[in-house]
Amino acid sequence: MLCPVHLIVVLIVCDIGRILSKVWIRIISSPLPDIPSASILAPVSRMLWALPLEFLGRLTLDLPILHEKHGPLLRIGPNEVSFYSLEIYKIVYSARSQFAKDPRVYCQFVQDNNPALFSITFVTLENREMRSRGLRTLIAALLTGV
Repeated sequence: MLCPVHLIVVLIVCDIGRILSKVWIRIISSPLPDIPSASILAPVSRMLWALPLEFLGRLTLDLPILHEKHGPLLRIGPNEVSFYSLEIYKIVYSARSQFAKDPRVYCQFVQDNNPALFSITFVTLENREMRSRGLRTLIAALLTGV
């Protein structure tokens, strides 16, 4: 029979092993392994590396420096990329872009839980049809002067 101290140590070791295996799986299964990371912790969590910089007010100052060091694409989270290039900006934010946008930015355009044309961030067939319908209505109203 294990004494309580040994049992606690075994539980702690098992818990640490479980956490490390989840982190390893997150790193391995990421769709962004070839993009340079802003920090060694960026593939694991954006909060772990960016929170201290944000707290000091340095994140917006340090990101351009990191881009100069690593290139125009920079991994800033497990599934987040920062870009620092006009060409990439045009590709990501074009009208027919297939890239999902950050909903934290576009949620401000939602009114009464109804998404506006500019608040649809995920590219799905339903969202594309909703956006197209809204654009057609908007253009028709502009052309008829309503």
